[in-house]
Amino acid sequence: MLLFRELKTLYDLDEFGTSNPAVVEILLYAAILTLLVNRELLDLVIECADEEAVFPPECWVYDR
Repeated sequence: MLLFRELKTLYDLDEFGTSNPAVVEILLYAAILTLLVNRELLDLVIECADEEAVFPPECWVYDR
């Protein structure tokens, strides 16, 4: 449940301009994959960065 709340907040999942179930499903999978990749990239950057550096997860969200 928290995953979908996060996806809705970060990727505006409630703003899909279609009611076609196939398109909605594809967009949902794309959002999930994007979230997973972004989290992995953030983890790598945090691991390689100075300890004082702060990287808010919101900064890693694709901004249209």
